[in-house]
Amino acid sequence: QGVSSAASDVYKRQAFVAAQHAASLNLNGSVYVVGGDGIRDELQQAGVEVAQEPPGGLEPACTAEEFVNDLVPDSNIKAVIVGCDSSFTYRKICYASRCIQAGAVFISTNLDAGDMHGGVLMPGAGACVGAICSALGRDEPDVNCGKPSSIMLSVIRDSRGVDLSR
Repeated sequence: QGVSSAASDVYKRQAFVAAQHAASLNLNGSVYVVGGDGIRDELQQAGVEVAQEPPGGLEPACTAEEFVNDLVPDSNIKAVIVGCDSSFTYRKICYASRCIQAGAVFISTNLDAGDMHGGVLMPGAGACVGAICSALGRDEPDVNCGKPSSIMLSVIRDSRGVDLSR
């Protein structure tokens, strides 16, 4: 069963907010994405460079030797954005954690653990974010762009001209 149009709209809004926030940071570098094409599209529309996949590409496995010797982060990566990734792999956890350990800002599109689809709970972005947090020994990312964050409110205010006093 496919993703409902309402859920798809929510994913697009969260990707938009994360991309706008990344653009506001003036990173002077690229962003590694653990997530869907929607995040990459929003980053490109916001004028933010999207990093290439790590050595080994989308191969799911990653040995300790590869982690240490081959998954050396590109020094141009200044942030890692994590959203819901239907092709989430151990290699992506490894590379994202290496990038963050090297100083990249850890940004989540949202912390929703899961979403209901067809009457069952399907893992959401929070599951991917949680795996990377766990790998880093931390409780949360540096920045959460999802509801009810102040970042989401700021992006909506600035991009849509919303008067918050009203």
